[in-house]
Amino acid sequence: MAAVERYLAFVRKDHFWIIPQYGSSSIETGKFEVVILLVELSSGVYAALMPFSLGSAASHGAVLTVQPSNYLCLQPVSRIRTESVRVAVGFNLDPHTAIQDAMRRVQQSLPPIRGRSTSLPEPAPAHTCSLDRNRGYCTWNGFYQNVTHDGLISTLSAIRNAANQRDELPFGWVLIDDGWQTVDKYDGYGRLHDIYANSEKFPGQLKQTANSLTKLGIQRVGVWHTLWGYWGGIDPAGPLAERYKLVKCHRKWTPVVKSESDVWLISPESVYAFYDSFYFWLSEQGVSFVKVDYQAAFESLDSYDGRSSDASRKLIIEMYDAYYNAMEHAALKYFGRGSIVYCMAQSPHLITRAMRLQQQCTTEDVAAERMMFRNSDDYFPDVITSHGWHLNCNMTNTVWSRCLSKYFIGDWDMFQPQRAESHVHAVARIVSGGLVYMTGRAADFTADSMCDLGINEHMAPHAQPLLDSDCLFADMTKAPAILVSTIVVPGNDSVVIALFNVSSDLAVTPMSLCSMYSTAIERQNGIQGASFTLSTAGIAHPSSG
Repeated sequence: MAAVERYLAFVRKDHFWIIPQYGSSSIETGKFEVVILLVELSSGVYAALMPFSLGSAASHGAVLTVQPSNYLCLQPVSRIRTESVRVAVGFNLDPHTAIQDAMRRVQQSLPPIRGRSTSLPEPAPAHTCSLDRNRGYCTWNGFYQNVTHDGLISTLSAIRNAANQRDELPFGWVLIDDGWQTVDKYDGYGRLHDIYANSEKFPGQLKQTANSLTKLGIQRVGVWHTLWGYWGGIDPAGPLAERYKLVKCHRKWTPVVKSESDVWLISPESVYAFYDSFYFWLSEQGVSFVKVDYQAAFESLDSYDGRSSDASRKLIIEMYDAYYNAMEHAALKYFGRGSIVYCMAQSPHLITRAMRLQQQCTTEDVAAERMMFRNSDDYFPDVITSHGWHLNCNMTNTVWSRCLSKYFIGDWDMFQPQRAESHVHAVARIVSGGLVYMTGRAADFTADSMCDLGINEHMAPHAQPLLDSDCLFADMTKAPAILVSTIVVPGNDSVVIALFNVSSDLAVTPMSLCSMYSTAIERQNGIQGASFTLSTAGIAHPSSG
């Protein structure tokens, strides 16, 4: 029997994010639950394992926990004891194909979402400004929760004047992040009072802001909210509690909200009406997309309406799915296709749900209906040690997230000009094949900083990068070697080879460009045998020489 030589485990950092872990023959993931496990066997074959659940619960997510001597235990995300848990395995001489095979087997085993094709509304008209084909601006690191109408318009006006001499903004869309809503407090315990904007910060509500942004040349405006409405749910003494039925749940400690608390949430039977009203109002205000955060927070709940049992856990999972259905239904109706950015959502529940949706995607859906999916934890511009980790985590996570590309477009988060490694982040976002958007204050956006970032450069639409196999089984932030990925650009006769040093040391890696070119072509679906001209792009990590 072949022995384990090396492994790559995609583990749950918490309820919200998946990160890579690496090791040799003894699989050691500590307290972390494993979502997907890739092992290199002594026979030269790669094996990929992905657990999933079948049964009565609405969730089909499951995890592995590692016991001594490489024993693996299976557990459903729902924590319902009667759920049937299985594991799909893919074997191949190519590690990427092994993972694709395992995930395909899971997708083929999952039941379709009943009634979805007949219950969906007629979508709102398509937007000429697609999020993944136009650059954007997010308010977060520029304002945090202190965003206001005056501050946002003043900042973007200054950016327009400074960024170039054509008096145009370098953005097609703007996302107003956390801080615009009417809540009792802006923190992890804050509760949503009503659906409207904070009238002190946005005296003309969002319509005034959207109109002002349109005058500045912005084509599309989006807003942030959590799947619950706000971090702490709904204010039980506010007007929303009068209009909708609420249910009281108990939230456990998480790394995001570091203490237990009770939360009141819109009940499953009322959540469709809530989201329909909420998104109708947003559309009337000029909003056409949403970033929905804190999505996996349902997994932090341990009681429903005062009950803690398998029955209550089943109700929580059903509420989890009801929220997704209601949110997606209203978004399609009022904003159109491709109008949701999924964030803090790297849960096996959503991954298996996306697989079920992929079963029902038509060829037309693939081009028009794909949503955006955050591919890693947040970008922290002022945490110097985080930049290599952020890039490595995103690049490694594409090993599995690219298997969801029929339904999702990757989002590697925003970046901020004139901060550490900003030009490396800019290149990474462009080669990601997903969203490219920035954050910051007006002073960050000068003509020179925009030129340095190559912000006016354009790369033809392409799939997510393919991580080189030599980078799969080592933490490249600790290795004196280059993180290498390849990107095939269809119709552009090129393969882009992106090279990043994500460690703090000088890194040297011998490589064959011709071999990498050939491998990239072979691994891209649907273009085998095509003729491409080889071109390369090398990006060095500036702090390491």
